[in-house]
Amino acid sequence: MRALPGVSAAPGIAVGRAVVLDRTRGHASNLVREADRAGEADRARDALRRAASDLETLASQLRTDGRGDDADIVETGVLMAMDPELIARVDTLILDSGIEAADALREAAEQTALELSVLLDPMLALRADDVRSVGRRAAAHLKGDALHVSEGVLIADSLGPADVAELAPRVGGIALAGGGVTAHAAIVARSLGLPMVVGVGEGLRNARRSHEPIPNDADQLAKSRSRGGSSPRGRRTDTGFASWPTHPP
Repeated sequence: MRALPGVSAAPGIAVGRAVVLDRTRGHASNLVREADRAGEADRARDALRRAASDLETLASQLRTDGRGDDADIVETGVLMAMDPELIARVDTLILDSGIEAADALREAAEQTALELSVLLDPMLALRADDVRSVGRRAAAHLKGDALHVSEGVLIADSLGPADVAELAPRVGGIALAGGGVTAHAAIVARSLGLPMVVGVGEGLRNARRSHEPIPNDADQLAKSRSRGGSSPRGRRTDTGFASWPTHPP
C-alpha cells in the first residue's frame, strides 16, 4: 500500500474505488479560422453565462436545504464567471490567437488563477482554484464533458466549492494534489461532512499512472484519511493521507 501525506481539510475516513477527475487532459486543438472567430467568442461567452446559471441554481438549492453559508460561497463563482477581465481574456485568446472556445475558457481561467495564486494574502491566493473550476465548468458546456463521478474516493488536482457541493452525495471522500484548508472547497467539504485531504502533491497527480497495470478497475481502492488531533504540547495538528495499492507482484 502506497501512502502520501497531506493536510487534513475536513475530518473523516473514506475507503473506496479511486475515481480520478481529469477534465483538463491534453488533446489536439484546431485553430479557429479568422472568419469564424467572432462566433467562437460568442459561444465562449454563452458558456460562461450558462456556468453562472448553474451556480445560481446550485446556490438556490443550498439555501433551500438550509445551507446559506455554502450558498454564499458558491455564489462567488457567479461573479467570477461574469468578470469582465476574464471575458476579455477569453475574447483575446479566441479573436487574436484563434484558440477554440473551450480551450480559451480554461486558459483564461488559468491565467487569472495564476495571478491570484501569487498574491500575498493567502485567503485570496486560495481563490485560484475557484476560478479554475469556473473555467472547467464553462468549457464542459461546450464539450459535453459533464461531471459524472461514481461512488468512491475522488482524486483531483483541485476543485471549486460548487464541485464539492455537487459531488458530496456521490463520493465518500476527496484527495487533492493542491488546495488548502481555508480554500472555499475545503470550507464546503467541512460543512457537508465530506472527508478531504489537500496538498498531497505531485505523487497524487501520478495516481492514474500507478493504477494502469492493475487489470480490474474495481480493485483499485483508494483511502482518504483526514483527521485533526493534538500534539503533545496541546497544539492542534492536522494530518491526512491518501493511499492506494501498489502494483501487484
